[in-house]
Amino acid sequence: MSAPIPAHTGDWAPALPLGDEAAAFMLRLARALHVAGYSAHRLEDVLHSVAPRLDIGEFHVFSTPTSLFAAFGPLTSQRTFLLRVEPGSVNLGRMTRVDDLVKRLLAGTLSPAEGLRELDRLERAPAPYPRLVTVQGFGLSSGAAARFLGGGLDEVAVSAVSGVGLGLLALLAGRVPGLARVFEPTAAVAVAMLAAVASALWHPLAVFTATLAGLIVLIPGLVLTTAMTELATQ
Repeated sequence: MSAPIPAHTGDWAPALPLGDEAAAFMLRLARALHVAGYSAHRLEDVLHSVAPRLDIGEFHVFSTPTSLFAAFGPLTSQRTFLLRVEPGSVNLGRMTRVDDLVKRLLAGTLSPAEGLRELDRLERAPAPYPRLVTVQGFGLSSGAAARFLGGGLDEVAVSAVSGVGLGLLALLAGRVPGLARVFEPTAAVAVAMLAAVASALWHPLAVFTATLAGLIVLIPGLVLTTAMTELATQ
């Protein structure tokens, strides 16, 4: 009979019988990989490469955008765990740190217990940049995109303002769960309205260029590439 599934809390840590640090580490690693934005097939490949290093016999894992299933042991006596996760964006900084952790584990310089502590610190780590810098980055990206798309000074100015507003909205969405669920459509409507109003009341400008540049941060470049890779991988 399988062990009970640990309850999910904000600071999630699996409570496994017999002090099974290897299995606990695998579950925490699976969660960290998912949060960092690993594609499903890459996540499963990493876990399958780590399992033999931890002397885990049979191991099966299944990843979806909103859940992770991990099973340890033979089919007739498996321990199966379900992790409820939220679909997230690709975080290259977090991905790099998790990659480094996995490499050290495979090299034998990191134990599962040490890995659990590092994963815990990674989950609790604050944002790498101050909020003001993040908002400024939104504005600069949008302004630069407007110029790249052939816009003039008017389009650059409106796009930069839209980008700053988008950055502020993104920070607010991080605090308000309800807004986070509709962040993209809300941002698109707000930026389009700002460009249209600026063109009508301030100075005629290329509304399409200003709108597209204002939303450039939300264009799913790497996310779209990852999704296409998942569809093409069996």
